[in-house]
Amino acid sequence: MIEKELGRGGIGVVFLARDTQLLSKPVVIKILLEEIAESTHHEWFRKKFRQEVEALARIDHPGVVGILDAGELPDGKPYLVMQFVEGATLRSVIGPQGLPLERVAQIMRQIGHALSAAHDKGVCHRDLKPENIMLQTLGEGGDLVKLIDFGIAQVKDSQVVSNVATKVAGALPYMAPEQLRGQPAVSSDIYAMGVIAYELLVGDLPFWADSGVQLHEMQRAGVRVKPRDLRPELPEAAQQVILKALAFDAQDRYPRARDFGEELAKALATQEAPTGPVQPTSPVQSTSMLPTPTQQLVPEMAHVLFTDLVGYSKLPMNEQTRLLRQLQKIVGGTVEFLRAQEANQLISLPTGDGMALVFFSDPVAAVQCALEISRALQSHPEIALRMGVHSGPVYRIADINTNKNVAGGGINIAQRVMDCGDAGHILLSNATADFLRQMGNWAESLHDLGEHAVKHGVLVHLFNLYTSEFGNPAVPEKLRAPEPPKGEVIKGDQPKQSRLVPTLAIVALLLAVGIVITLTWRRPAPQPENISTPPAAAAPKSVLSYSVTLQRNPKVSPNSRPTLLPGEAIFGIGDRVRLNVTSPQSGCLYVINEGPVMKNGRPDYNILFPSPTTNGGSSQLAANQELHIPEQAMFILDNDQGAETVWMIWSPQSVAELEALKKWANPTDKGEIKDPAQISAVQEFLKKYSAAKPEVEKEKTQTKVRSNDSLLVHAVKLEHL
Repeated sequence: MIEKELGRGGIGVVFLARDTQLLSKPVVIKILLEEIAESTHHEWFRKKFRQEVEALARIDHPGVVGILDAGELPDGKPYLVMQFVEGATLRSVIGPQGLPLERVAQIMRQIGHALSAAHDKGVCHRDLKPENIMLQTLGEGGDLVKLIDFGIAQVKDSQVVSNVATKVAGALPYMAPEQLRGQPAVSSDIYAMGVIAYELLVGDLPFWADSGVQLHEMQRAGVRVKPRDLRPELPEAAQQVILKALAFDAQDRYPRARDFGEELAKALATQEAPTGPVQPTSPVQSTSMLPTPTQQLVPEMAHVLFTDLVGYSKLPMNEQTRLLRQLQKIVGGTVEFLRAQEANQLISLPTGDGMALVFFSDPVAAVQCALEISRALQSHPEIALRMGVHSGPVYRIADINTNKNVAGGGINIAQRVMDCGDAGHILLSNATADFLRQMGNWAESLHDLGEHAVKHGVLVHLFNLYTSEFGNPAVPEKLRAPEPPKGEVIKGDQPKQSRLVPTLAIVALLLAVGIVITLTWRRPAPQPENISTPPAAAAPKSVLSYSVTLQRNPKVSPNSRPTLLPGEAIFGIGDRVRLNVTSPQSGCLYVINEGPVMKNGRPDYNILFPSPTTNGGSSQLAANQELHIPEQAMFILDNDQGAETVWMIWSPQSVAELEALKKWANPTDKGEIKDPAQISAVQEFLKKYSAAKPEVEKEKTQTKVRSNDSLLVHAVKLEHL
């Protein structure tokens, strides 16, 4: 009798059940997932399911979950019945600082014995991780280890399945180099044990990687942040045992899991104090030579990445230490850091609440390292980090403790650039941006923030580096225009980028609406009190200008040349159009098309901007940024007809209701908003904020719209014949 679902894995779903023939004894039933059974690769998964049954049937050890029954359901899906382990997963007991040494010794010894029992029977687990290790509490205290989930196990000389092709499978952080290459072996399980031991002792992983390729490179370079760097009281002998298990070459590891577990338990029982003073944990520094006191300092061009944990000083000391260690592990594991360190082209400096990485020779290394860090931090939302990059001259010097250090404008300006950002930002100086523009396809990721005064009044031209994969597209708070007066509430989150494929016929027409945005937003000057004369009219907070470049259908008008129009025109079939956009201030723009005919009693809305061909799909517009939509060719209008409404929304901040529409920007939905609740939300939003009619002024080549509200909503009616 099934009671409840316990969880789902890559192959099966697991239920808690009661064996009615054994006095309702609790058991676990695992059944092949429905979607797996119906997939095109279902046969491979069925074979692996049968191999799991064979693996558990082969192994008879108290440290491996026992199998009670197996068979097939009436619909043909295989199932197996296993022992129910009352306890908790190893994952659930790992704290941020790891576990006591004595408990780690006890757990790892048992894992080694259980795993060796499996290996002796020709079974390689391949998915060893804390989630697949249960801890059963014993009556007299202590933990009894149980290995579970042999779903992707490799069974030697299988009696039930033959010729099962090997697939690269497993949990990425625990996969050995040979397993990443599709050649799992007993040594791979021992490597996974090494990762688990590292994690149990320090509360973190030895490597953080976004892909198998990146992990493989990190493994080849070796463990950069040693266990004793994070836990100084750990005996040196225990550290050496773990590093041996994590060796890149399988032959350099322990031959048996039992040997590793016993050696580690023995080493952990040897208490020893850390030798020498405990140094602050920081990424391994370069061995680049420093000038002696008698040598003349020579300036060198360096590319400096400065990082800072936002809100660091407000955190408790233990949390400060934890976050710094985590950041150091992430940075120390990046490919760019490892490459520069190996080439002696890096000096890394702790800064108290972050670090400075000084790269030499490669002008792009600092930026690439920042991108790696930004991507890695997506898995660590608790770390709020801002980064700044500058390329400039520095001197290599030694500090008062003769440690490697640098001085000069290169590192000073990098810190000023970073200081301008918020959490998630990767800000660049103009010098670094110039390097990037000359080195490759960086233009679409660089967003000009203009020139700003930093510390001591120094003017720095800043750029915000971001795409859909990294960075923070919002304008830094220090660089924003003044906040709107109290009483005005604008909802919104930071904009995220997405792709929009406007392939509907009318979408092409509506993209013809030129939107050149010139936004000025100023707080009304305070008026003196108790004066009888009327106050002067406040300047408009938002000024929006839009225009479009139009070229008539060359088949109809062979001599037609591109013409700049204010946006009001009747468009015909085959006409070509281009959108032009500029803004002296930063903010968020949204363009929504409302079709002439309702669908199912609701408005027909399409999200038109952000578009995939401009601005990286982001709603955020940087100061003085010039946009041409499309950048190269021009849109060609098709034969759709009717009167359309184009809604243009401008806000100094992102708008949550509109950011949520970006999910429709995909090849299937083609920008069409299909959720009735979202359609109603957009309808109410437009109705609410369009009530305040802006002032419209038409000029020869553009139309200006002014509003006294920070959030501007303007409707443009177009006709397509």
